[in-house]
Amino acid sequence: MSKEIYLDHNDRIIEPVTVAEAADLMASIPELQVIDGRSIESYRQGHLEGAQLFDAFNPDTGVELGQLDREVPYLVYCTTNVRSTMIVQWMQQSDFKKIYHMVEGMVGWRHSNQHIVS
Repeated sequence: MSKEIYLDHNDRIIEPVTVAEAADLMASIPELQVIDGRSIESYRQGHLEGAQLFDAFNPDTGVELGQLDREVPYLVYCTTNVRSTMIVQWMQQSDFKKIYHMVEGMVGWRHSNQHIVS
């Protein structure tokens, strides 16, 4: 996977990461916050350790995300990259400083036999 790290004029970083890189980030960055952009039903079937649910299709999600600390790093994922892309774009527009986007989603996470919490 070729790595494209986006640094915009406000020094915000958006970095796409693989499942393996996401697992390493979760193990090595204690302040990393994990955001699951899927539905509550999908979340209940299994999610990443410590993940907070922010359903990208819920109209209140923007308000809820707006209450988060913009200075800490975030790892964002969903099932296949659709909802997480929506959340990453919203976070970028809202001045979040460091966003890791797990582009392989839960499909990739499950396929690589990573730990899932249910």
